Formats: sequence, C-alpha cells, structure tokens
Amino acid sequence: MDTQKQSKQKQQNRKKEEQQSLIYIGPTVKRGLLTKHTVYKNGLPKNIDEHLQKCPQLNRMFVDVTKMTEFENEVNDKTSSMHVFFNAVKTYFENEVK
Repeated sequence: MDTQKQSKQKQQNRKKEEQQSLIYIGPTVKRGLLTKHTVYKNGLPKNIDEHLQKCPQLNRMFVDVTKMTEFENEVNDKTSSMHVFFNAVKTYFENEVK
C-alpha cells in the first residue's frame, strides 16, 4: 500500500475512533503515558502516535467500551491472540519507556 493510501486509511480509522468511546485494556505504562481501563471519548491521545507506529499491537489494546469484558477475558486466556498482543505491548513499553 502506498503512503497516500496509508495516510488516508489512518485518517478514516481516527475518525471512527472519535465517534466511539474506547477503553484501554493494555498494561499501565510508567510516567502516566497510558493507564489500564482509561476511557477515551474523542479518539486516541495524540501523545502515543509514535508508539502506535512502533508497536502496532498497541492499537489492539483500545476496544469499544461495550466489548471490554469480552476482550479482558481474551487477554487473560493464554491461548488467545489478545494475550499475545498484550504481552507484546508490555514488552515494548518495558524496553521503550524507562
């Protein structure tokens, strides 16, 4: 996919996110960057854009509030992809943010 299409796709995704409330179900990150179970009503915080690019799994940690329980159960299931994503995000932030 070319850069222009990627940029347009990111803009469309951000608009969708701004229309719904998302809850962060990933690990809490030091220095208050991200806190587990924080609800975002107007899209994702701008201060994590760099981290979203470096760690694509981070995008999966923001879920619709109405599906929080479902995703929390998946994160706790060691055989699920959400569990793998959670651990990838945790490892990324342990190495990236000190």
